[in-house]
Amino acid sequence: MDPHTLFIATALVLAVFSVAFVGAFHELKDQTFWRTWTIANISLALCLALKFIIPEDASFSRQLPLVLLGLSGIALFWKGAREFNGHKVSQFWLFLPLGLLAVAGAFSAITGYQVIYSVTPGIILSGIALAVAYEYSRKRATAFSSRSALSLTYLLAAVDFITLSVESLFVAAQPSTFVEMLAPDALHGMLWLVFALTNGAFSLAVAFERKLYEQRQAAIRDPLTGAFNRREMMHRLEALLEKPNRRPFSFLLVDLDHFKSINDRFGHDAGDEVLQHCVDMMQWSIREKDCLARLGGEEFAVLMPNTTAEEATKQAEKIRHSIAMAPMSLTGHDVHVTLSAGVYTGIGKGLTPKQILRAADKELYRSKHAGRNQVSITQAA
Repeated sequence: MDPHTLFIATALVLAVFSVAFVGAFHELKDQTFWRTWTIANISLALCLALKFIIPEDASFSRQLPLVLLGLSGIALFWKGAREFNGHKVSQFWLFLPLGLLAVAGAFSAITGYQVIYSVTPGIILSGIALAVAYEYSRKRATAFSSRSALSLTYLLAAVDFITLSVESLFVAAQPSTFVEMLAPDALHGMLWLVFALTNGAFSLAVAFERKLYEQRQAAIRDPLTGAFNRREMMHRLEALLEKPNRRPFSFLLVDLDHFKSINDRFGHDAGDEVLQHCVDMMQWSIREKDCLARLGGEEFAVLMPNTTAEEATKQAEKIRHSIAMAPMSLTGHDVHVTLSAGVYTGIGKGLTPKQILRAADKELYRSKHAGRNQVSITQAA
């Protein structure tokens, strides 16, 4: 397949994915990366289309639209990757590639070393492609498989760009122009077609993976605090009890003291603030393997696998102390929040999740009856 046909096919693929992206953005306007991906695809599609209009020996001024579209398209893919990861993008970084190219062009014009201008676009484009690959490969709380595919796609693009720059240094006659860099031969044309297909397909895939993840999180998380919900906690406790050779574990039940008075005095919005604050403090205090859930109202639970009674008591006291020592400011008033806790520790032999919950609740009642702001624990089989 000749290079012209390959680049026409690539432009069509980019246009098709633009339609898919703009359709998604129409339904999900809060996810701005769809719009950015759309504009990036359109920019590159127009860039490839202009390749057949602008002569290869055109002056810099005639090449300028092509240059702007090419660099802008790749830069916007970086912006889209940043937006997908929830980061803001300064306009400075979007205009920096154009500024660098302008400096290279001016330097080439002044010194007469045209090879500098010829090599610069490929170097800039490879740098942007590497930045996109890095953005998709960065460690996140959730690892979507399509991230790796996108990262590899942009790594290959970076290699192609830098290869084109190196090639331009060894052109026998004249250094290749920016136009020639886009389609020097069928191999590069094929790589661009592969890029358009894989980038579009895996961009859709990674967005779909995240949507599924968000839906699952919505089903297992408390929407106010971000802690797990009651159903997920009971599910995890049941799964732990089904393990035949389980080690002792602890189930901590927590209730905020006098929470109703906070709601009555400061309002429910302030009460929500207190709940969020307490969850943050508890998350900070527990171990990575522990599971924190909001069971309802001001009641929380922590499932602590592989925990002795001594370790559970120490952990519960750490939670209690961290909250008691961190007063909150509500409408200009310092409010001290305390909690009462009950702990069950054992292997749960012959017990159901509800029975474990009742055992911890019994200890919680004992803490409240003894004056609140304390921890009570029971050990059982």
